[in-house]
Parts: sequence; C-alpha cells; structure tokens
Amino acid sequence: MPPPSTRAPSATGSSNFDDALDNALEIAECLEILRTANYGTGVQGGYADALVQYGYTSRNGGPMDKAIRNDFNELRDNADDVRRWWEGVKDDKKPRWLSGTAIYKNWQAFKNPPQPPTEDEKASDSDFMAMGITSGNAGANTTPS
Repeated sequence: MPPPSTRAPSATGSSNFDDALDNALEIAECLEILRTANYGTGVQGGYADALVQYGYTSRNGGPMDKAIRNDFNELRDNADDVRRWWEGVKDDKKPRWLSGTAIYKNWQAFKNPPQPPTEDEKASDSDFMAMGITSGNAGANTTPS
C-alpha cells in the first residue's frame, strides 16, 4: 500500500488526514498481535525484540516506549468512541494530529475537558494576587529591598 500522502482521496470525499486514525488503529492492532504472540513464551525480552524486528522502535533504535504503546492500546480499546470523536474534529486540526500519540492526547482532552476553578480556588488565587504573588513570580523573592 502506498504511503498515506500518495493515496488517492476516498470516494466519500474525506481527506487523506482521515487515514491518520485508521493508521493509528492498525498500528495498535499490530502491537496487540505482537504482545499476545510473545506473552508467556518464557523468553525474556521476546516482546521487545519483536517490536524492534518489526520496526516499532524509538528514536534510539530500541523498542517503542511503553507510554506510547499504552496510548495505542487505549485507542484500540476505545476505537468506536475515538472514531465518533474523530468525525467531529475540524479538518484544519487533523493535519496537526497525524501520530497515534497526538490523536490519543487530543481525544483525552476532549473527553476530559479542564474544569473551571471552584469558588475556593478562585478565592485562594485572589489572596495570592492581593499579596502581589502571581503564577509568574510565585517562587521569586517578593520582599522589598
């Protein structure tokens, strides 16, 4: 299969960036196949060796980092939810989210939006501001010279 950048647009009119999610889910499935094939074999480091053998490596040539593998695993486990979310993502954002980790982090940010500060948190922020302490100089010496 040619790389995503050279594929013809699909008949539905979707962009090649829609392939980013499909590629991430394919990689996730491949990682799971390698994991299950090497689980319980009794060979120390068999999974790591398989990752390197099949090209799932980090920048230094070692096996793919566990945190990245976990991101792919979460995408695979929640593929239907992720696909529904991806359909609603604006097309101008998709070119920036081509890696599995970028897709995972932005999906998580959508799923768990930051909560507005509570009244207590707002009050404590205003207390600090009244003392002349802001987040930019919280560690600075604020005593007059």
